[in-house]
Amino acid sequence: MHNSNDCVTFVDVKIEIIEVMKTSELTAALLNAGCYILRNGSRHDIWFSPITNCKFPVPRHGAKEIPKGTEKSIKKQAGI
Repeated sequence: MHNSNDCVTFVDVKIEIIEVMKTSELTAALLNAGCYILRNGSRHDIWFSPITNCKFPVPRHGAKEIPKGTEKSIKKQAGI
């Protein structure tokens, strides 16, 4: 006779560590790639990338962390 309390279940769990980037780190990466600010907005700065010849917004979050999707989008537009 089997009792359900006697069963042990093992679950294989993968944990992915996502490194987050702060606005200051992203700004430094953009400057190192030759990007520069075209103008300042109330909540975003408008940057230009000589690599892609594109203008793109970068939010001004101060010392806060940039969401991963936003970071990827900005880097893609900047060509880095």
